[in-house]
Amino acid sequence: MKFQYLAVLAGVSLSGCASNPSTPSNGAKPQQPVQAIQIFEQVCIKQAPSFAGSIQAAAEFGVKDVMDGGFAIFASKPDKSLSVQVKEGRECAVTTPSQRDRTLSKQLLAVIQKYSTTTVAARIPTQGTIEGTSFLFHHDRKGGEAFVMLAKDGVKK
Repeated sequence: MKFQYLAVLAGVSLSGCASNPSTPSNGAKPQQPVQAIQIFEQVCIKQAPSFAGSIQAAAEFGVKDVMDGGFAIFASKPDKSLSVQVKEGRECAVTTPSQRDRTLSKQLLAVIQKYSTTTVAARIPTQGTIEGTSFLFHHDRKGGEAFVMLAKDGVKK
């Protein structure tokens, strides 16, 4: 689990140059987000900026195995099909197995924009502001799906 968390952070750092278009080319409205994006919304975005309720929110999706690593909390479903990593006031990530949906980044951007008080870029990684805290958002598809949000300067107290 610790390796997976570090891999997510490394992916965020190394893939800053990647970009994905976020708006449908035909002008159609985006569909209902897939479950992984809905989980990220409930576990990370709605718990921002502190993420204090993230592990409890993850429990609603079957996350039961919880380990406090001292610097972060790691949690997963017993079958490892869903993992959550949280460092209160700093970062939150949800990981799932690979999905064959090419619209995941678009869906993620739409959900971020719904909560951000600032305009979200049309590519990943992007920035958004939730309750006065600026976050970096990323979607890494290497080895599975990782949806990540990092507070740029930590939560303002």
